Amino acid sequence: MRALVLGFVAAAALGGGEVEAKGASPGWRPATMADADAIAARLGTKAEDRPPNPAYDVSADFDGDGRRDHARMMIDKAHRRLGVFVVRGGGGPPLLLQSEPLDRLIDLTLSVQAAGVYQTACGRGAGDDRAPCQPRLMSRHPFPVLTYYETSDIAFRWNGRRFVAVYLTD
Repeated sequence: MRALVLGFVAAAALGGGEVEAKGASPGWRPATMADADAIAARLGTKAEDRPPNPAYDVSADFDGDGRRDHARMMIDKAHRRLGVFVVRGGGGPPLLLQSEPLDRLIDLTLSVQAAGVYQTACGRGAGDDRAPCQPRLMSRHPFPVLTYYETSDIAFRWNGRRFVAVYLTD
């Protein structure tokens, strides 16, 4: 029964239904371009001040288990928050990676970065000098990247237990 319930939660996340996410408000739905257009119209944001072709759903084998995982931007039922979730192909509940005010949807896009070694923001000398620095990001698997239009990129790398956020740019 538990596997059936978890399978339903993951299927709902991928199929456009509402999902329950640990640590997040119940009832999330996928973000759409129509949502971003409505926010931009309300805020008076010009098209040239937004990502040209934003992606709200990307997929790859992020955790190296041989199954396709999905990273997806979701909007909470109250229409206040935007969450970036990963639904792992191997099952389990959606994992909340990042939460933002809903209006940030017009500034964000998701992408997939190939496995490899990358210099991070602090590795290039950016960021707070007092904060711990991971100068390079090394990943054996592709990973989702959340891009804040014209400002920064956050990589979410699977470390074998959980996804860890690392700034690639700032």
